[in-house]
Amino acid sequence: MIRLLSCLLALACVVGTFTTTATATGRHDRVRLRGVIVRVDADSQTFVLHSRTSDREVRVAVGDDTHILVNGERASFRDLEVGQRAGVVGIPDPRHHVLRALLVVVRDPDDRR
Repeated sequence: MIRLLSCLLALACVVGTFTTTATATGRHDRVRLRGVIVRVDADSQTFVLHSRTSDREVRVAVGDDTHILVNGERASFRDLEVGQRAGVVGIPDPRHHVLRALLVVVRDPDDRR
């Protein structure tokens, strides 16, 4: 029950962020990706996600406003590891060639739920 509530709280925060972003930019340019984390760069707070659907790699930037959940629990950037399956919702930043993550939801490879 606590896990469900924390997920709902994180989702509510992200929806608030989306509303703010859509109003500020006047567009709805969010992107959703799923895949496997293939690289993690702690210095730049980015990771590379190998997308399952497009068979390409996308660099994802994590910021202070990014919500991260690992196996349903609130987490931080340092909890991200190569090999984890992840879903990301973010806003493309073509100028810096990254996807700015709003929400990162991660499951360990052994977690088949």
